Amino acid sequence: MVWGGDIVATSQRSSRSNVDLEIGCLVDLAMGMLSFSANGKELGTCYQVEPNTKVFPAVFLQPTSTSLFQFELGKLKTALPLSAAIFKSEEKNPAPQCPPRLDVQTIQPVLWSRMPSSFLKVETERVSERHGWVVQCPEPLQMMALHIPEENRCVDILELCEQEDLMQFHYHTLRLYSAVCALGNSRVAYALCSHVDLSQLFYAIDNKYLPGLLRSGFYDLLISIHLANAKERKLMMKNEYIIPINSTTRKIRLYPDKSKRHELPGVGLRTCLKPGFKFSTPCVVMTSEEHQKQSPEIPLDILKTKALSMLTEAVQGSGAHIRDPVGGSVEFQFVPVLKLIGTLLVMGVFDDDDVRQILLLIDPSVFGEHSGETEEGAEKEEVTQVEEKAVEAGEKASKEAPVKGLLQTRLPESVKLQMCELLSYLCDCELQHRVEAIVAFGDIYVSKLQANQKFRYNELMQALNMSAALTARKTKEFRSPPQEQINMLLNFQLGENCPCPDEIREELYDFHEDLLTHCGVPLEGEEEEEEDSSWTGKLRALLQKVKGPPKPEQHQPAVEEERCPSK
Repeated sequence: MVWGGDIVATSQRSSRSNVDLEIGCLVDLAMGMLSFSANGKELGTCYQVEPNTKVFPAVFLQPTSTSLFQFELGKLKTALPLSAAIFKSEEKNPAPQCPPRLDVQTIQPVLWSRMPSSFLKVETERVSERHGWVVQCPEPLQMMALHIPEENRCVDILELCEQEDLMQFHYHTLRLYSAVCALGNSRVAYALCSHVDLSQLFYAIDNKYLPGLLRSGFYDLLISIHLANAKERKLMMKNEYIIPINSTTRKIRLYPDKSKRHELPGVGLRTCLKPGFKFSTPCVVMTSEEHQKQSPEIPLDILKTKALSMLTEAVQGSGAHIRDPVGGSVEFQFVPVLKLIGTLLVMGVFDDDDVRQILLLIDPSVFGEHSGETEEGAEKEEVTQVEEKAVEAGEKASKEAPVKGLLQTRLPESVKLQMCELLSYLCDCELQHRVEAIVAFGDIYVSKLQANQKFRYNELMQALNMSAALTARKTKEFRSPPQEQINMLLNFQLGENCPCPDEIREELYDFHEDLLTHCGVPLEGEEEEEEDSSWTGKLRALLQKVKGPPKPEQHQPAVEEERCPSK
């Protein structure tokens, strides 16, 4: 680069005449040297250029008049023109073949501002000729700005994608906010509510154009301020089960129906006692410290609806064909939403329908609705009838579940980690369901044992023609302590001497087999197959566990159709 200011200064000292400044550039192709000249005099500035380097002429100037500069591809006596180096056919031609003057592309500074993705809906109405026109905007547009106090200006937060330094600073600020209100520090959480209120958080998690770093930071901040305390309380009793014996608990069964197919994890009756959570309305002036022990309030119904809709949009809008995912990458598209979904699941905010929708988004082929044990012909007839009705109405049958679930797409490692945490919670729900089913069966089974024991005791008391030895042997059960009584009732190896009737024994045997099947333990009577330890074999076993064993294929003999007789 040659600075023309020094050349102009030296020329003005030597002479006061207004002479144009002519700067030339010579290229030595053999040595790769760039040298410059000013008004025909060589300058001491030269550069060594690497081979195969593209060189473009450019001028940086401050305009002071209309006629500023021009590029000329001329000719010198001691050098070949530029056309001899560019065109092979003109390699030895001293006459320049390039145009003498070129049109120059100029770079001009432009001031711009980001336009909103949606504009205000303006309603105009003329009430009367006397009152004139009424212009109103019923739905205002919301935007979030970042205040820079050092420069006394505000920047739209969506413009931070072009300013990496400001975006990194704001992201680390959000992480700092999340860190200082961790471990149940609700006092700091209430103070942060005055800096980042609910309107800002909801705007940030709803906006699809927010940069990925800020999207992740706002999601983490929302969880840390409002939800982390309640989540930790729930997780403290993850491995403890306090199950009350009531009418609701007695309705819990290991399998939902006689088909003995697994119920969806996290769906169904649950009576295990878990610690609750309460919220308090954040306010500027705190009246007592008791108010600050609870987490700041947040509308869980609105948050639940937003989380489900965002997960649905993320799953339906994912895939290799998506060029610009939400947040800029698949990681920023799924990880914040899955964190929020997992936190709300642990808190128990979702009902059964919401959990079913989440499972369908994860994998519709595994967690979809299973048909009952009916004949295949009847099922096909019902399907054809539904399709015919849809065609007659001119509508296509729409499915609630997406065609492709989350587990059926290629995911980065961070998204897989969040999916593992989500599936781990669903496995905990499955274990809790088994414990509750065992408690419910135990209560019902003990009630039947006591009723049968009372019936046999009444029969014994009404018997008159019994010897003393037989009476002593019959009443031994009722004269024993409670622990020995239950041992005698459940000692099925005694055979005929066991006082428990065969019906109650078979019921316990059946429940034991159902429990082993539910846990995936092979029964003794079944043929032991070789276990496939590969990940495909484990996935196949999980699918068979949820959907049931595959139906055997029935090969029907091919029947040749009779050809129509030719007339």
